[in-house]
Amino acid sequence: MILLMGVHMVLARLAKRKWLLFLGIAFVWQLTLSIAGYLASGGQLLAHTMFWDGGWYEAILKGGYFNNPSAPVFYPLFPLLIWILQQATFHLLSLATLGIVINICALWLALVALYKIGRKIVTGHEWLVVLLFLMAPAAFFMHMFYTEAVFCAIAFWAYWFALERKWLPMAALLALLTATRLPSMLIVGLCALEYLRAHQWSVTNTFKDKTTLLFLLAPLGLIAYGLFLYVVRGDFLYMFHAYASEQLWMYQSFNPNIIATIYQAGIESIRIVTGHEGQIVNTLFPLFSLAVLVTASIYAIIVARQKQSEVLLPLGLFGLAAMVLFTLNNNIVSVHRYVLPCLVVFVAIAHMYAKKAWARPFVWAFIALCATQQIVLFLLFTARRFAG
Repeated sequence: MILLMGVHMVLARLAKRKWLLFLGIAFVWQLTLSIAGYLASGGQLLAHTMFWDGGWYEAILKGGYFNNPSAPVFYPLFPLLIWILQQATFHLLSLATLGIVINICALWLALVALYKIGRKIVTGHEWLVVLLFLMAPAAFFMHMFYTEAVFCAIAFWAYWFALERKWLPMAALLALLTATRLPSMLIVGLCALEYLRAHQWSVTNTFKDKTTLLFLLAPLGLIAYGLFLYVVRGDFLYMFHAYASEQLWMYQSFNPNIIATIYQAGIESIRIVTGHEGQIVNTLFPLFSLAVLVTASIYAIIVARQKQSEVLLPLGLFGLAAMVLFTLNNNIVSVHRYVLPCLVVFVAIAHMYAKKAWARPFVWAFIALCATQQIVLFLLFTARRFAG
């Protein structure tokens, strides 16, 4: 009893210092996955974090942009951060260890920003927003030698600054974000919609404001990467052209008929559920996340249109745009991972929980389902099987 009282007092004090509390959560979360990954995969403690895309980033840090024609598919900010930390620690730490350090810090920052966003939009249920994020099927990718944690941290803070009408730090973060992954353009669009909302949805008022020019900073990360590739490969757009460099990426092809793409994934999912062979990771899990994204987006738009919470309108439009972008490449492989930074999912579900009493048991069931999916995907990943 005394021990429990002591723990309660410590947590109560930390709760007053949210930054420290979230640092503790990020550390414990990463430590738990480190131990679980080690037990599931064997070998060295963090070896499991280097599988799949982690191997590509490792190759990039060993000269991959120069030596491998497919490497430019992976944008440079994450490996650049690892390289900087590597120099600062005099190459004394392994790449996997450096990755965990980066991911702990990035997850910490992402959680703080998400909490602040939740407190502003769904006051009183901000912890549910954080919980939904950590229980998302693809949240474990923030533990791997992947860019997910860094991307979420920068994206969430950029949106927070947009909500606070702090346009310069927002624009600076967007510039970093566009050097991280192509879906950064969705976050740029979300912040632009929030900027438009701040000007009462008036295009005239928006362009009269000189701070609109700050959005010109947003693509600087992508432009800098393009210039680097022009020097290295002689092609400013090689981050796109690299997909055609080998058979590995041949399943990626532009197809504007997203209805057909989703329909085909649905048919394949039904075949798997009815006992036929197939990859649930490539169809059923992504289709589930896509359905959640669309549902949350439509809910957000409806609520905003009913004047209940107008801040949800940019998030809802952002979610629908994300759905389109994620399905334009003629497949839905890895969509569950792409959905992770989509704030509308966590905010809309928390809003529904707050406003619709009947929805609360369904929300908890949804969290349990998502956590189960995350465990399955994590075990697949640590067994060196593709998980997204």
